[in-house]
Formats: sequence, structure tokens, C-alpha cells
Amino acid sequence: MPDKSILRHSDFEQDHNTWYYKMFYLLLHLFLKDGNEYNLYLDLKDSTSNEKVLELKRILNIANSDGFVIKNAQQVRSHEVELMQVTDMLIGSLAYLHRGLNSNQGKMNVLSLIEKTIGKRPIFSSRISDEKYNVLVWRPKA
Repeated sequence: MPDKSILRHSDFEQDHNTWYYKMFYLLLHLFLKDGNEYNLYLDLKDSTSNEKVLELKRILNIANSDGFVIKNAQQVRSHEVELMQVTDMLIGSLAYLHRGLNSNQGKMNVLSLIEKTIGKRPIFSSRISDEKYNVLVWRPKA
């Protein structure tokens, strides 16, 4: 999401937290494969968001009742989980690029490595069928 300031939460009777979990749903629903069981580990947002994590699990399981199964959904502190730290670094670098920034050399180095690895600049959404690495650039409807 390049610019969160253009979101119109009131048009959809939601707050930013609700929008956040809707985005998780849209993302996960695309990539979870039928016949598999999953455990979701989401970064801890605040003391009340555990209810939203459990609701996300419930809705995903209902929406795909004949396919994948979400066995567990829980919040974790990203600073305690190394894989979450790597994920935060990658997503943070991509968000940096999509906000049109370029003064942080560390993030630019990560972006350069991503570009070299995937063979293209990650400024557009990849195909959902791409394996190994996907970039999804979400833009709200006008």
C-alpha cells in the first residue's frame, strides 16, 4: 500500500485495524492451498488484537470449508521470532520503495538484493502464479 493516507475507512464503516485484517484475509486467501493445514503467526499489534486474529482464522476456515484448514492462529512478538524479523525487513524495504523514498542505504541494499534475486524491480504486483517470491501492490478503488 503506497499511501495509507488515501484510505477512506469511514466509507466502509471500519477503522484502520479492521482494514489491516481485511488485507490479511485477501492476501492469505490467495496463497493458502487446498488440502493443507496452516498455523498463522501474526505480529502482535496491541493487547486487544488477539480477538481479530481468532476472527481471521474463523473467517478463513468458513470461506474455504472444503480446502485448507487454519489449525492455529496466534500473535507473536516479531522481535522474538527471527523469521518475522526477516519478513519485517523485506516488507519494510518494499514499502520504502513504494513510498518513493531512497535515502536509507540499508533499505536500498535490501531492495538491490531483491531485484537481483527475482530479476526485476519489485514496483508492480507479480503474478499470483509466481512461485518463490510475490509482490502484491494493493491500491484502493477510487
